[in-house]
Amino acid sequence: MRPFLGNTYVGGENYAEIAGSSDFGAAVWHTVVLAVATTAGSILLGLALALLLEGQTRSLWFIRSAIFLPVVTAMAVVAEVWRVMYYPAEGGALNSVLGVVGLGPSEFLNSPDSSLASIAFVGVWRGAPYDMMIFLAGLAGVDRVLYEASAVDGASRWRRIWHVTLPGLRPVFAILLTLAAIRGLRIFTEVFLLTNGGPDGSTEVLLTLTYKLGLERNELGVAAAGTVLLFLVLLVLTVASRLRRREVR
Repeated sequence: MRPFLGNTYVGGENYAEIAGSSDFGAAVWHTVVLAVATTAGSILLGLALALLLEGQTRSLWFIRSAIFLPVVTAMAVVAEVWRVMYYPAEGGALNSVLGVVGLGPSEFLNSPDSSLASIAFVGVWRGAPYDMMIFLAGLAGVDRVLYEASAVDGASRWRRIWHVTLPGLRPVFAILLTLAAIRGLRIFTEVFLLTNGGPDGSTEVLLTLTYKLGLERNELGVAAAGTVLLFLVLLVLTVASRLRRREVR
């Protein structure tokens, strides 16, 4: 007997209710947009940082550690810092920079048109250093003889990156795509602390919606159905990643 869930068997009604909800559809769309944006942005920026900071020079270790700080900093601190930087007035930190180049001011988190992009930018800023470290580990495994041979053949730096570095990092890309996608689909803390799904539901994601359904509206069955659906998506991604890694090997 579980009074908080009720004692009546409802079958798949909870799944039908949440799947047919317009709020659920919007939350899924926002989640996918954030997952794609943060995945692509963090991987591209992480690769660029790894290529710039590859090497054994002692000073590079300090720079790498400084860049890696966002990953180990508490999300509550990160959110508060970005909230200050996103201050929507003309005197805000980022709006001051935009004003120098003749843009802005932007409302950032306070506008439905820019709030989702603002959260995605924070996700990229926090995820790129993590991807950078994995790329650096992958770059260490690329055969240096290939670089020397391509240089002797007259290949430019960009051609060496395209024909040697990127093919050598193929297994790393497979791992990072899965990890970053899972990280993006599980996004909650950034949204909860920065906007809590607002303004006007423009940043509502799946986990913030299920949180509100379960703990604020006391619709625990519907919230549980939403989390089960997310679990199934993450399970499919994980299995697909393992199969992909076996094919690469």
